[in-house]
Amino acid sequence: MRLQEKEKSATKTDSPDLHVSPEIVRLLDDIPFYVLLIDKHHRILMANKAVRDVLKLDPKDILGKYCPKVVHGTDERYPGCPLEEAVEKGHGVEREMFDTRSQRWLNSAVYPTGLRTEEGGLVYLHMTRDITDKKKAEEEILYNYQNQAILATLLRISLMKIPFQKQLSLLLDQMTSIPRLDLQRKGAILLVEDNDETLAMKAQIGFDESALASCARVPFGKCVCGRAASSGRIEFVDDAHKECSDRCQKKTEHCHFCIPIRSNSRTLGVVSFYANSECPRGQKDIELLSSAADILAGIIERNHAEESLRESEEKLRNVVDASPDAIVVTDLNGNIIDCNPATLNLLGYPAKEELINKSLLDHIAPRDQESARAVVERSLEQSSSRNLVYALSTKENSQLLGELSSSVVMDSSGRPTSLIMVIKDITARKLLESEIAQVQKLEAIGRLAAGIAHEINTPIQYVGDNTRFLQEAMADINDLLEKYQKLLAAAKADNVPSGLIEEVESAIEEADLEYLMEDVPNAIRQSLEGVDRVSRIVRAMKEFSHPGTEEKTNINVNKAIENTITVARNEWKYVADVETDLDPELPLVPCVPSDFNQVILNMITNAAQAIEDVPGSGSDERGTITISTKRNGKWAEIRISDTGTGIPPEIRDNIFDPFFTTKEVGKGTGQGLSIIHSTIVNKHGGAINFETEVGKGTTFIIRLPLPANPT
Repeated sequence: MRLQEKEKSATKTDSPDLHVSPEIVRLLDDIPFYVLLIDKHHRILMANKAVRDVLKLDPKDILGKYCPKVVHGTDERYPGCPLEEAVEKGHGVEREMFDTRSQRWLNSAVYPTGLRTEEGGLVYLHMTRDITDKKKAEEEILYNYQNQAILATLLRISLMKIPFQKQLSLLLDQMTSIPRLDLQRKGAILLVEDNDETLAMKAQIGFDESALASCARVPFGKCVCGRAASSGRIEFVDDAHKECSDRCQKKTEHCHFCIPIRSNSRTLGVVSFYANSECPRGQKDIELLSSAADILAGIIERNHAEESLRESEEKLRNVVDASPDAIVVTDLNGNIIDCNPATLNLLGYPAKEELINKSLLDHIAPRDQESARAVVERSLEQSSSRNLVYALSTKENSQLLGELSSSVVMDSSGRPTSLIMVIKDITARKLLESEIAQVQKLEAIGRLAAGIAHEINTPIQYVGDNTRFLQEAMADINDLLEKYQKLLAAAKADNVPSGLIEEVESAIEEADLEYLMEDVPNAIRQSLEGVDRVSRIVRAMKEFSHPGTEEKTNINVNKAIENTITVARNEWKYVADVETDLDPELPLVPCVPSDFNQVILNMITNAAQAIEDVPGSGSDERGTITISTKRNGKWAEIRISDTGTGIPPEIRDNIFDPFFTTKEVGKGTGQGLSIIHSTIVNKHGGAINFETEVGKGTTFIIRLPLPANPT
């Protein structure tokens, strides 16, 4: 059955024979990035209309052509193309790659469709998206987020009421743990002695006895540390064949660099680092380390005599005032004692005096105030709290989103005296996360398109086979009916030749009438089942993808879950069975339908991936995904369980953090569970937590609030 020309927007080849339903053709044309159907030899069989917009090519002109030549301008197989792996492994392959021709980042995915060419070869769905802007945005957000998190951590350590030596050790430990700088777990903090001409080691990590002995005291101008102290500049040594200094007994095979700790144009000491490879000379990295050194300077100053302490407090005030994040000091009831300029800018106050003695809770949205009070109480018990997001209002009642963390200030006897609140304006970041969520939805559509194509192709195939059988059967039945009509006419004329009866008997035997009477009804029943299967898939896809409303509306979550399971079948059917226990008495739940569908889709996909990661999952043994719903007091409770690998204890506190992922590069942005958490908690006022056992699996528990008078 040749590909039809019913869909003018999608361009198709006249051969080989393919069978693509109109619904799939429309779905492919609705995808905003270009999609190709290719065979295992990279020959283009079909292209959607986005080819014209993205590649500036007429889809008709590229039919039958070599895909790498069309897309990348090369006659050779393009490095990183996922087709070879998809052909070899028999399942979809998706990867991010850098296109040297366009100098752009691309997300390239190839999925087997279940369609076949006339020669019997498998047809593959090839989708490519330009993700350059997304990659740059992710890198920039991650970079800034990490910088602020590092500086916030250093600031919190700087405010801790702990011994000075321990404070220096904690700061050095944090600074040598910055991942992107590729630092060794080795370094030291050296401070200026009273004579202002010698550095003395006050804290170190990773030094052996020889290094401790040679670096215990360093004169100004000697070695890298002494030169940094005397020049007031960052000093580098990165020649692997150059002696680190005349004080070292062996040659360095690493980059060694020192950052001066300075205050008021006066050198207080240096921080010494060792990199695994090249020295980090990027402007942003230097600024980060310099800011860290500034924080160190504030601590050192505070630890001096009373006059030095006064200078140190001024330095720390400068650091706090220069922070782009709002830093607020409150009493134990949340009343503001002090704040930095960023706080005034954030909340829209011209002068600090207008904020003093006001409750910080007054600037938190009413719906979040109870949670914020709980955070304050938890901070007093635990000395700190994890970052939480609240809706804030300014003096002029403008709305913004703030990420708030708190630390407790203790007096010398260990009693809490005040709270330090750090508030980061994340309104822009949340908007970007929303955009990334939309990108993920488009990625999901791409995966679902391949799955739906495969799911629909199977029932359509046996409907076609049964229809051809009925066509052949009807030919035999028609021949038999003709013989019966002749026999009936002869009987009416009372003149039935014996030869005619023999012809009828021969026709009955040739048609195998008993076989037809048994198998024709079966063929009709199977065809109707196939049509019903296709109808259910299309109906589920329509309900799942219906744009609906961005406002909450009462929905049947059981029906939504069933539709999502149907739509996502290709995501789990190869590795797991899905079992459901849905409470038929569960009331309608107020949700944003599209957001809820996306959450369930992501949870099912994560569960399937967790099962796939189980060692030996490629065998015949399958996992199980169990989804249940029930009413739990004022909540609708949804449980999604898998028999996957479970979550290791060391990462359980981080799985909902933005950009946290355990997947290899190119297979995850670390936004999936973060966006799920934001959707359930912030957008729907619900809760999400989990129960897990390593090697046994994980159960995610979602709770959504029920209306006051549920129906």
